[in-house]
Amino acid sequence: MPPVGMRPSAMHYGMRLSSRPSGIVVNFGGVSFIYDNGVFYSANDRGYEVVRPHVGMIVPSLPMGHSVMMRDGAKHYVHNGIIYSPMHRNGTVVFRIAGFI
Repeated sequence: MPPVGMRPSAMHYGMRLSSRPSGIVVNFGGVSFIYDNGVFYSANDRGYEVVRPHVGMIVPSLPMGHSVMMRDGAKHYVHNGIIYSPMHRNGTVVFRIAGFI
């Protein structure tokens, strides 16, 4: 969870939290990240750091406040400069990090 009074959209890369943020674990490339409403965290020896996600990461839901954009004739979603592309996995719609703007 972001510090009290700070919205997830106000978090910036490199910001650190001393305690585990709320959110779900997303595994990518053998590394675990925490995803919480559009913010990605990585654990290190100093706590949890806000990091830029990797293209190809899959998340189960879009962050609140996302926008819709058309790219290559397909609907995508954008939040804080991250482009999410919908896809189907095991009968469920999930969202792949497709790039950045």
